[in-house]
Amino acid sequence: PGPRAKEDASRRLVTAQVWELALESCGHARRLVGVAALDAWLDLQDVAVAARHPDLGAPAFSRLLEIIVGRCEADETDVDEDAEDALMQFREAAADVLVATYFLLREAYVTGVAGALTRAFE
Repeated sequence: PGPRAKEDASRRLVTAQVWELALESCGHARRLVGVAALDAWLDLQDVAVAARHPDLGAPAFSRLLEIIVGRCEADETDVDEDAEDALMQFREAAADVLVATYFLLREAYVTGVAGALTRAFE
């Protein structure tokens, strides 16, 4: 492969790493970090699915769904200064991302939510 192909491969790797960081940040112990990361996922909705990086398909959104459902639960381990406010901000930011996630996953969305809720109540 020529230099152009190597540059494209490098760019794809960096893109994948950035979105992996955005995904992991949604589950950060500080929910306000998650709020900022959710904004990135919401902005992604302006990009047609066919034009997105290949790693930003259903598997990534399935993971995102699981993280969001888990972080929407109030718990005693909250580390935000105002845990109640941070939880409400996270839930508000998550709402639009969840709608977009539904349209990408469809049936897998319902299965994913059911599974995440089942694990949350165990």
